[in-house]
Amino acid sequence: MGFSPSTFQSAKKRLIELGWIKTKKTSYDLPVFVTVKIGRDDENYEKSSWAKGHKSNKQTLEEAIESLPADLRDPFLELESA
Repeated sequence: MGFSPSTFQSAKKRLIELGWIKTKKTSYDLPVFVTVKIGRDDENYEKSSWAKGHKSNKQTLEEAIESLPADLRDPFLELESA
């Protein structure tokens, strides 16, 4: 499985803009030389829906507790009623 040509070109362009790669083509029939560099962080990364820490993937502690079954929300409830 690979990238479509347009996806590849847009990803390459973004990496060049951020300074993560430098490309050089010496002639038409030779491959492109890619140099890997240390670039700057993408300030819009967290806004991407696929980003690991994206806000749509995060739950607050309260939301996580509310999503638990009732008997697991408060483990001390059984102790108090006994």
